[in-house]
Amino acid sequence: MWENKAALDIFNKTKIIPLRNQSINISGLQIVGIDDKSYWDGKTLDDVLKASQIKTGADYTILITHQPQWLGKLAAYPIDLELAGHTH
Repeated sequence: MWENKAALDIFNKTKIIPLRNQSINISGLQIVGIDDKSYWDGKTLDDVLKASQIKTGADYTILITHQPQWLGKLAAYPIDLELAGHTH
């Protein structure tokens, strides 16, 4: 799994919450963050989303990911919006 101690140390001094295969719920808004596929250690998308504890029933779910490459597979999950940083 990606590990950049300097970046994580900076996050720990702020209110930034790095979601690394994790989810949080804020007043009905579920935000799910997953690591880039290159850090999955042979896991599948299903494995990673299960580990993130993605849940049905949220008013709205946002998936934050590195690459937007699973659009067809995401239809099986309660995801309303995917935001991806690596889009070229």
